[in-house]
Amino acid sequence: MADTAIQETADPEVAPDAVPEEAAPTWREPTTSVGKKLASMSDRAIQRVTGGNAFLRGRLYARRKAVENLEEEEHSVKGEISVRTAEEPYVTRATYSEENDAWESSCTCPGWRGPTGHCKHVAAVMVALRDEVRPPRAKGPQQQQSKKKKKTEPVHVPGTVSVGGKRRRSRRRRRGAAGADAGALEILSPRELQAKRGEARGPMDAWLPAEALDKPLEFEYRMTVRPASITVTPVLAGSRSAVPINDALGAFNMVSIDERPLFRALARNTNRGQATTAELRGEDAAEVLEMLSDRRVLLEPASMELRFANEALKPRIELDPANGDSLRVRVVFYLESNKRRFALSSGAWFEGTPGWQIDTTEGVARPLSELVTPAWLQRLYRSPAMVQSHADLPELLGESIPRVAALLGAELPDLSAVADLVDQKPRFELKANGDIIDARVRLYVRYEDQEFDVPPDEFPSPLAFLPPKKGKGRPRVVRRDVGVEMAGVQALLNQNFEVSESGEELVASGDDAIAFWTNGIGELPEDWDRFIPDDLVDVTIRDESVTPQVRVSSGVDWLNLDMKFESGGAVVREEELRACLEHGRRLVQLEDGTYAPVDPEKVGDVLTRMAEIYATAGMRDKLPLSQAGRVQDLLK
Repeated sequence: MADTAIQETADPEVAPDAVPEEAAPTWREPTTSVGKKLASMSDRAIQRVTGGNAFLRGRLYARRKAVENLEEEEHSVKGEISVRTAEEPYVTRATYSEENDAWESSCTCPGWRGPTGHCKHVAAVMVALRDEVRPPRAKGPQQQQSKKKKKTEPVHVPGTVSVGGKRRRSRRRRRGAAGADAGALEILSPRELQAKRGEARGPMDAWLPAEALDKPLEFEYRMTVRPASITVTPVLAGSRSAVPINDALGAFNMVSIDERPLFRALARNTNRGQATTAELRGEDAAEVLEMLSDRRVLLEPASMELRFANEALKPRIELDPANGDSLRVRVVFYLESNKRRFALSSGAWFEGTPGWQIDTTEGVARPLSELVTPAWLQRLYRSPAMVQSHADLPELLGESIPRVAALLGAELPDLSAVADLVDQKPRFELKANGDIIDARVRLYVRYEDQEFDVPPDEFPSPLAFLPPKKGKGRPRVVRRDVGVEMAGVQALLNQNFEVSESGEELVASGDDAIAFWTNGIGELPEDWDRFIPDDLVDVTIRDESVTPQVRVSSGVDWLNLDMKFESGGAVVREEELRACLEHGRRLVQLEDGTYAPVDPEKVGDVLTRMAEIYATAGMRDKLPLSQAGRVQDLLK
């Protein structure tokens, strides 16, 4: 039997059991700098670069093999991700800089926010390449699970009574126990905190130069954001070891000079039970956020790095219809660069100088405009919107909203959302009256079928409110061109007009009125509609003054005195001449409609003598011969 066994073993036709070949590796050695960098990065390291939400979604893309055409270059990796909502795949690239130890990206998706605003597709490309070049972890020996012991049923002994119950087992909570949450922070004691810096020094350190002392510790900060507060925990950089705030401040040269104001602000808001955490609200939170803007901050619980934006959010007033006869007024914030809108209901808002808004979804903290004071933000946050009736629209748009917009540095809202706008070029109407030496004018402006007064001494209201055309519906708002209307008033003021005492019209007198009637009307803009009295249209003023012309005839016992006043052959009535002199005017209207200058002394003396002659004679047609001497003096 032994020989037979030997022969069977040595039989060359019987092949020995084949040794299974080693499975082909699912990874490859990295050959580029970007591949070597990603091979050394864990999930948490990639998460710190892209942010928590972007990493989690991007890893799903990578694990589902959604990353196609992965191309690796020396310093960058490029891939395409196909999604159902886009017609073409998104082209994504991630670039690593060895000098700055920083990542930059580009992506054709709408969610990409810039070279450092990485989206989920950037995370997908990074995870896909990392999984190719990182070797799998070696699996340890399998631990045998102990079999659970079967519970023995209690045996009832006759004559005894069974009393049920449970024994209490005291459990001590130990820091760092195996059953504790792996993501919890480790709290360092003062002794452990000092051990992180090396050997303790003696009291003579106060005399040593700065370069001989231990360097201060480097910190990063973990932040939890709530609707009305933030909690900040300083930890040692690159670890999860929380630092007691007051102990770090009291230690010798443990906190750098630049970070001591931040630690002091945190120390003022710590609780006795939480020596490592400070809870801040309102202006205290805004002050600390300003100090944290140039430091590394991680948002908990996702460990997403908080980025601080430089562009400030500016306020904007919006109008929208609420129901049939009312409208809603609200204040929102926006970025001037891309007009992105932020409502007060999104994110956490903290008043300060400046105030801050934290978007925990994107991991971005944005400052507010300096004009938004803490008191303003508190009022806006309590009442972000108000509902007003259409009847309040004139007061709302004419006074309240412009005042609020000026104080907040906000633009005026768009009225087209709540009203029908009338935007047309204004048409002027000039209505003048008076006489040759007394001009009074009123200026009106017309938009469509609506006419408005142009006040000569103040700015008109930029908005005029009209009821709906059909009784119900949206109100109509006329947007008046205040600049053009004031230019029209200035054109009249340039002709030496003045505002009347009532403030309702413009007046000019004397030579200024004469200049207006003769030349000023023609200098006004041609598109103005003019309403001028008929007797003052195309006024002509003669150069020759009014002079008396006397003719005397006589009879047997009487004299006839025929006195006329004329200028260049045109006669003026005596009544018109007397009225002219009585009112102190220097121009009189002749019977042909023209005007001529009057010498008050010369003409007035003649009229006075004529009145005396007529009064003595008691008649005008036939004068007695006794008045011949006076008539002779009149002719001289």
